[in-house]
Order: sequence, then C-alpha cells, then structure tokens
Amino acid sequence: MGGPGSRRDAVKCWLKRASNDGSVVNETNGIDAMTATEQALIDKIKQLPPQRLAEVEDFVDFLRAREGDQRLTRAAAKASETSFAAVWDNDEDAVYDRI
Repeated sequence: MGGPGSRRDAVKCWLKRASNDGSVVNETNGIDAMTATEQALIDKIKQLPPQRLAEVEDFVDFLRAREGDQRLTRAAAKASETSFAAVWDNDEDAVYDRI
C-alpha cells in the first residue's frame, strides 16, 4: 500500500494539480469546474498529515463499495418484483397489504 503508482500517489498528484480558483486539470477533459464542496474537501485533505491520507482513502473506498452494494441490492429487488408478483399479489395475502 502506497508504493509507486499506488492510488495514494494518484490522489496526491491530483490534489497537487487542484488550483486555487476551484478547478482541477484533468488529462482527458482539460479543465473541469469543481463545486465549492469539492474544493473544501480538497483543502481539508491537503491539511492532513501524510499518515491520515491512507485513512481517507480507505473511507472513500468503503463509501464507494457501500454505494455499489446498495445499487446491486436495489437492482436485484427490482428484477425480482415480476417474479414474486404472482406470490405477493393474491387474495389470500391481501390482508397483509393493509398492514
């Protein structure tokens, strides 16, 4: 974790390119505008000691994984609705619909 070419190096490089005017240079798009919230987060991250960058990276990875898990759960629930419709939508179980 943290060797040459690591995600932490990429984050540091990205943060170094963040400019004071609220934009960041992006190799693929040129300059992309950043929101005030994004700029505030970058400013806060820049103030952290180096050993805390790993914690920030781990937390961001956790948030991204959780979002992916939630997206997968919602997609699975949506996909199963038609399969379970015959079981859930019947007169015998109508009483449960009113609960």
